[in-house]
Amino acid sequence: MMKILLYILLLQVSSGDECVVLDSSPVTRWRVCSSTGHEGLVPAICFHFAPPSSVAVDAVSRYCALVILSSVSYDSVSVKSSFQ
Repeated sequence: MMKILLYILLLQVSSGDECVVLDSSPVTRWRVCSSTGHEGLVPAICFHFAPPSSVAVDAVSRYCALVILSSVSYDSVSVKSSFQ
């Protein structure tokens, strides 16, 4: 039987580094990917999330409104065609 050992790298990050959070389910250490492509664990307390951009929030709001309008239009077409 072959045993596979998995070593989890404790990644070093500095102030101002940008990382992608891959797994935030552990409370104390998160698995992240650094801007250099390295993956590892970093204490969760190290991260600060900037508030979302107002431009991005507006774009998502417009997209959601379009999705709702298109589903309402589709539903009304389905209802009309079922009565014919």
